[in-house]
Amino acid sequence: MMIIRLDILLKYSNLLRMIQNDYVLKRSKIYLMILNLKELSKEPDVRMKCQNLSKKVIK
Repeated sequence: MMIIRLDILLKYSNLLRMIQNDYVLKRSKIYLMILNLKELSKEPDVRMKCQNLSKKVIK
C-alpha cells in the first residue's frame, strides 16, 4: 500500500495550476497579438510587416 502525503500532493497541484495559468496567459497574449496584427493589416503600408510578424508568432 502506498501512502500519499497530502502536503506534497497539494504543492504539486498548486505547481501544476501555476504552470497551466502561465500557459493560458501566454496563449491569450499571442492571440491578442494576432488580433492586433489583423487590425493593423487593414492599413496597406503596415500590411507586409504584419504578415511577416504573424507568421513568426504562429510558428
